[in-house]
Amino acid sequence: MVLLPFRKNEKELTALITTKKGSLVPYEQPLLIGEVRTFTTRAEIKEHLPDICGKALARAWYDDHYYNRLKNDVHQTFEDGGIILPSEYQLVFEHNSNTRASITIFEKTANTSFKIRVCSLSLTMIAKR
Repeated sequence: MVLLPFRKNEKELTALITTKKGSLVPYEQPLLIGEVRTFTTRAEIKEHLPDICGKALARAWYDDHYYNRLKNDVHQTFEDGGIILPSEYQLVFEHNSNTRASITIFEKTANTSFKIRVCSLSLTMIAKR
């Protein structure tokens, strides 16, 4: 057995884990929907992206590393998760102390800075007794 440092983030060492001797496999982000999927039309995006955004926001709720990836580059995080969107679509992740985390998808029009909101999703969790 080999002792490996387990890090919560790049700066903070949290524990040591043991592993059987052998080659290590690099961590790969799991796909958001189990397969790589390319969306090409607004109708496809409106139909499927709300569910996919819900999965991403739910994961960000408990996974700090994933939350930071969404916050820093939501478009690349979705591509790494197997969700490919055309270049005219923009994903925006928003979260601050006054709002719930949300992902909004905009369609950018050619040759202007105008953009149309296609859909948006935020998670609301309610505790009941």
